[in-house]
Amino acid sequence: MGGVALAYGGDAAGWWDAEWFVVIPIVVLGLFLASVTGIIAYAVRRRRGARGIAPADDRTAQGTASG
Repeated sequence: MGGVALAYGGDAAGWWDAEWFVVIPIVVLGLFLASVTGIIAYAVRRRRGARGIAPADDRTAQGTASG
């Protein structure tokens, strides 16, 4: 959405003339990049889980007396 703000901000400042349909490719590109990021993050998490590596924030109390 930053690209849309930049496009219309430049139009408001008088630097260029942005038509209304300029938003469509910017939003589509942003959604595409967001989906690629999500797919990569999912693949990394899945691979990490398949190798049996626990996440860094998964700390269990080991060596403590229970009960």
